[in-house]
Amino acid sequence: MRSRLRKHLASLLALVMLIPGGFAVPLTASAAGDPAVVYHETFESGIGKTEQSGGASLQHATGVYFDGNDDGGALYVTNRTNPWDAADYSVSSVPLQTGNTYTVTASVYADPADLQELDKLTIVAAVVTTDDQYRQQKSVELEPGKPATLTETFTVEDHDKAFRIQTDANGKEIPYYIGEIKFILTGTGGPEKPGQKVVLSQSFEDGDYTGWSRKSWGGQGTLEVSGDVASDGSKSLKFTNRESADSQPLLNLTGVMKPGRTYDVSLNVRLGAGSGQFHIASKINSPLLDNQYPWLVGNQDVTANDWTTFAAKGVEIPADTSEVLLWIESAESNTLTSDIYIDEVLIVDVTSGGEDPGDVDKSGIFDDFESGIGNWVRRFGTGGIEVTQEDNHTEGGKHSLKTTASAQYDGPLLDVRGKMARGHQYELSAWVKMARGEEPTVIRISVQYGENSFANVSPDVTVTDGEWVKLSGTYTQSVTPGEYLNAYVEVANDYGGPRTFLIDDFELKYIGPVAGPNPDFSLPAIKDIYKDQFLIGSIMNPGNFDDEIRSKMLKHHYNLLTAENAMKPEYAYKPGTREFDLTDEIALAEQAIANGFKVHGHVLVWHAQSPNWLHTQVDASGNPLRDADGNILYLDREEALNNLRTHIRTVVETIGERVISWDVVNEAMNDNPPNPADWRDSLRRSGWYYAIGPDYIYEAFKTAREVIDRHGWNIELYYNDYNDDNQNKATAIANMVQELNERYAAETKSGKKLIDGIGMQAHYNLNTNPDNVRASIERIIGLGLKVGVTELDIMAGSNGTITEDQAIRQGYLYAQLFQLYKEYADHITRVTFWGVDDGTSWRSENSPLLFDGRYQAKPAYYAVMDPAKFIEEYPPAEKEYQEGTASYGTPAVDGTEDAVWSRAEELPITRFQTAHNGATGTARVLWDDRNLYVLIKVQDTVLDQTSDLPYEQDSVEVFLDETNSKAPSYGPGIGQYRVNYENAATFNPESIAEGFESAVVVNGTNYTVEMKIPFKTITPANGRKIGFDAQINDAKDGVRQSVAIWNDLTGQGWQDPSVFGVLTLTGKPQSGGGPSPTPSPAPAPEPAVAEDGTVTVKPTIANGRAKASLGSGTLSQALELAAADDNGRKIVVLDIDAEDAEAVDVELPAGFLAGDEPYVIRLRTPLGIVDLPSNMLAGIAEDAETITISISGADDLELDEAVRNRIGDRPAISLNVLADGEAIAWNNPNAPVTVYIPYEPTAEELANPDHLVVWYIDDDGRATAVPNGRYDAESGAVVFRTTHFSVYAVAHVVKTFDDIDRVAWAKQAIEAMASRDMIDGSGGSNFDPHDFVTRAEFAALLVRVLELQDTGKTVAMFNDVAKTDEFYDEVRIAKQHGIVSGNLLNRFNPNSPITRQDMMVMVDLALRAAGRPLPEGGSLLRFKDAGDVAAYARSSAEKLVAAGIVQGAGGTLNPGNRLTRAEAAVILYRIWAH
Repeated sequence: MRSRLRKHLASLLALVMLIPGGFAVPLTASAAGDPAVVYHETFESGIGKTEQSGGASLQHATGVYFDGNDDGGALYVTNRTNPWDAADYSVSSVPLQTGNTYTVTASVYADPADLQELDKLTIVAAVVTTDDQYRQQKSVELEPGKPATLTETFTVEDHDKAFRIQTDANGKEIPYYIGEIKFILTGTGGPEKPGQKVVLSQSFEDGDYTGWSRKSWGGQGTLEVSGDVASDGSKSLKFTNRESADSQPLLNLTGVMKPGRTYDVSLNVRLGAGSGQFHIASKINSPLLDNQYPWLVGNQDVTANDWTTFAAKGVEIPADTSEVLLWIESAESNTLTSDIYIDEVLIVDVTSGGEDPGDVDKSGIFDDFESGIGNWVRRFGTGGIEVTQEDNHTEGGKHSLKTTASAQYDGPLLDVRGKMARGHQYELSAWVKMARGEEPTVIRISVQYGENSFANVSPDVTVTDGEWVKLSGTYTQSVTPGEYLNAYVEVANDYGGPRTFLIDDFELKYIGPVAGPNPDFSLPAIKDIYKDQFLIGSIMNPGNFDDEIRSKMLKHHYNLLTAENAMKPEYAYKPGTREFDLTDEIALAEQAIANGFKVHGHVLVWHAQSPNWLHTQVDASGNPLRDADGNILYLDREEALNNLRTHIRTVVETIGERVISWDVVNEAMNDNPPNPADWRDSLRRSGWYYAIGPDYIYEAFKTAREVIDRHGWNIELYYNDYNDDNQNKATAIANMVQELNERYAAETKSGKKLIDGIGMQAHYNLNTNPDNVRASIERIIGLGLKVGVTELDIMAGSNGTITEDQAIRQGYLYAQLFQLYKEYADHITRVTFWGVDDGTSWRSENSPLLFDGRYQAKPAYYAVMDPAKFIEEYPPAEKEYQEGTASYGTPAVDGTEDAVWSRAEELPITRFQTAHNGATGTARVLWDDRNLYVLIKVQDTVLDQTSDLPYEQDSVEVFLDETNSKAPSYGPGIGQYRVNYENAATFNPESIAEGFESAVVVNGTNYTVEMKIPFKTITPANGRKIGFDAQINDAKDGVRQSVAIWNDLTGQGWQDPSVFGVLTLTGKPQSGGGPSPTPSPAPAPEPAVAEDGTVTVKPTIANGRAKASLGSGTLSQALELAAADDNGRKIVVLDIDAEDAEAVDVELPAGFLAGDEPYVIRLRTPLGIVDLPSNMLAGIAEDAETITISISGADDLELDEAVRNRIGDRPAISLNVLADGEAIAWNNPNAPVTVYIPYEPTAEELANPDHLVVWYIDDDGRATAVPNGRYDAESGAVVFRTTHFSVYAVAHVVKTFDDIDRVAWAKQAIEAMASRDMIDGSGGSNFDPHDFVTRAEFAALLVRVLELQDTGKTVAMFNDVAKTDEFYDEVRIAKQHGIVSGNLLNRFNPNSPITRQDMMVMVDLALRAAGRPLPEGGSLLRFKDAGDVAAYARSSAEKLVAAGIVQGAGGTLNPGNRLTRAEAAVILYRIWAH
């Protein structure tokens, strides 16, 4: 496969290889020329062309002297209350020309007296559009009294209004100065350079060198902005302190140079001394390239005398590229280590495709309906649409658009012809809300781009009458607009009646051009590969054969076409009439036939896209009539039956033999019917059903069969439906078709089938189990029927983008399906893909097809062409399941947590299957010889059961597979049990209800559900494994908002038991009785217990060692009186009065430190305080009767001199455990002990207490920092947690680096973490704060900081993480705890830089694994780029922001940016300090 994939990339490789792609020439003063200064203002005599923005006052100031402002003239921007109260330079007055590129430099300054309480002021340069949107921004931070230079390069676009200099929100009231501003023309645009856009321009005048670092696999070196030399301006980037010739500066362009785009790249290079040859090397990490390390520009001479320009033209970044790096590399013979200077880095997107930007309307559309209804109409019929004041979303507005949608797919529509052009991308959005009293409704934004061509733009969203919801999505206009180009907001589902909803603030926003179609017709045709097995089909729409590229794609790969919409029932009639008009259908079919295709007819009878009058009483506008109670009035049976027969006869007669087969009835069956044996009860309640009854299906097929047989045509008849992999639905369909065929055979006595086959629509997703597809195929074949695969696509990705992992998983499922299809090819007549390319797919947001929007083959294409090879090359990672235990015991089923439940393991229900936050909880599981018992405790914020659908109510679900069969579908011993907070139970299948019991206790908005589930097929026993999952449904306003679950994230558990987790049954006592009870120690005199449970103990003291012993009676009494802390744990304080003792031994009954009840025994001694958890000795010294905790000073330690000097006279203690008087090695990762060592810091230490560290001293005197140790001022002690006893000492450690002063915001964090050895430098005395952190590095850091331990659980390690890797152990531990996961290829990409949003997810999961879960909630609204946070990371981002662990910068989160070492240190520090 890969050889074919690479073959068509020869032209791309030629562009990026050594010679053709680039050139280099020395840049001299004459060659460079003088830059074209368009506008230059020094404010020596006035404010020039500066214009006021907002309410700012612009004052000419004199005598304002600062570095770079020698004339003292300046612009003073004052009287500010908002960030945009600022200084503007309008496009028209400067003037600036559309299409040209300008670099603006401005010197800015803030008077310390003006800064109020701010320690710095952020100045922002922004390009402002005519609708007051900020298209491009750049910022610089001003320290009091220190000027800065702000530099920004931008290309003027049609809708740009001004270039603005303002502050961020924190400085919105602070005045500031501009000492000088200059606009320099750096590039010309216009018709000769359509579509070019500067994506990166760096002149380093502002000190910013984002993206640059040393090449990590080369030698050491340091980057700094220098004033030594510059090719333009006064500064350049200097790479100095080079360790070797392999020490090289690198620019990370990932995210800057994007997949599928083409770029021109240039930069100037100069040496500090000497001369030698260099070239521009790169890494373009794409599976499409044989050579992922091409030179962009070949070897050229670089000297210390002149600047050399390295330039590469037409650098293409292939699709699926995950990383782009560029570096300046020494030639093989070059051994120089002199400084390298870099300046004037410029990267321009020169991607061709689409119309000339000058011909494209980029103004977009915004409508808040404050000026009326405009050109909006209702999609179906007239009336039912108006501007209303019932509700409004626009800030300061009053109006919205109210529409009553008569049926599915109806809603408000706007003609957008002229606003969208082929080859360009747009964002469509609208705020939507249901009218008061309306039921929750699924709504989406869609586009009609041809008479019968439609695309869904936004995801389906459930909308209620409780709040406004934003719908949004991107859309690429991939065909030339014709007579139809409409944007509309539609009801997505069939609710059997009208729905009224409001929209407001509708926006169609221009994004930009996209690369044009680029099909490869040298690829083998799909139809040729399967010519001996079945037809290969696609969809057709009017105009397809007028589109040259699309027509060629259809002809190349397919031999069968199905009309996507044009043959659906509503198109058989003249609009607004009951008069047949099949002219367009005939023309489309004949056009397909003339081009060599066979045609399949779709569809004769359907509940959707059919005129209501066929089966329903309607008014003059075609809307259904209703009785006094609001019920729809249907036609009587005979009239509806006559309409049905007339429609079918006319269509089939008229189309005739132009088709080879028909879908007679489409989508008549409900999803997952509970009793598939009764197919009639399983039918969808459609207009046809209500008017005629279940018999309408038989009558439809019989009518079609009569027409075909009368003419002697060879046309096959199919029943067609979706979710064909659901075995309940597949069973109901099979039962129906079998019965109808038997009925027809009996009536006609012909032995001929009424229904020839069943169409499996095959609209699948990445979680589809092909075993269920196989079962459905075999069920159909078993009836002697043919199979048609009729609408195949596989959803992957979101919002029009698909990741590498998703593309491979999509390809893998396609490969599995086509292996199945080949196996059963004798029974399959056709396989039709529901579209050609992702760009025009009805599910374009989910990238479901074999070709992308440019007709480029995706991995899915190669999977279809050679399924076996694809499966061999991309073996899937082994499935991993959550594992837990169920303990033996029988509770009372009353909704309360009996003591017996403490035996059961707590299973967290915190993984979100849908949404990113919502109700969560825990489950515990018990069992006895007859039943399984489940206790689920739910934390929620609001309880709701208003929906008629049980799964849309606040409820819990338990999934059980008694034999842990991992079967693909339900069978004996498998069931789904659902209980809502009102204790209403539902079951799947219904037959499992017998013997089930449940009870619910509600406490505010939280509730507890207790269930008893009888075992039906097994005899339970210790060690038996069962399939299990527990789920929480969170509802609001009648809609399920989120699903949290213990194991399964696919959402397929309702039909696929293979996704359940695994529980092991444990704890049943063996026959002959359990272990003998431990004898109690002899009673001893008991000290008095205070009212708060505190026990004051007067020990015996001999030779400086104090000894105390407490009995069970004292501890039991203290435990009963003790108060609970915030976590619900009781704290029993044992106050050991031994002021002069050098050591303290406290003897306790062993059972008090090996229990299940959560409490802490606090030993308070002069040497320190030790908190002992109740489970400290769980599984340790189980036969012991007494346990002694020994605490002593450790002044006589044998330490090396460096360690002793760090400790100085600070305290050190030794902790030991004795069982029945014998020392034991205690180590329990599940029960950390907290220790407080009293210490009074010096004044120097108090100034920076983060440098007070706890050291663990091993037997050889080596010191290791305890990560969690710190000074706690409130307790006056150094505090740490430990899971093993040894010697611990307080030390003062200060580690710093030479290069962290420039990241002052991170310096404290870096030093605190480094002082605990949690992070280290990059070599020598440097930290390299701007270098990126890899995924493996950050996972390892989290494991160390949170002190996560090996769980002992066996996990399949990632294919790209070797045991020899430095971070192997930490990554393995992270995987055990569920912190990290791999892709389908079981790869972790350990050496790839981690993004900030991936960091947030990892931190969230790590804190949960460490037993420190962050509460749900939080908001990202204060961040300007909140919308850029991916759905998978949003919940984590919200929690980390609410906790203060992530704070953003300049009002942005930058979720897609790579995490730097400085940022990582700050995050770790906040975790540590949290």
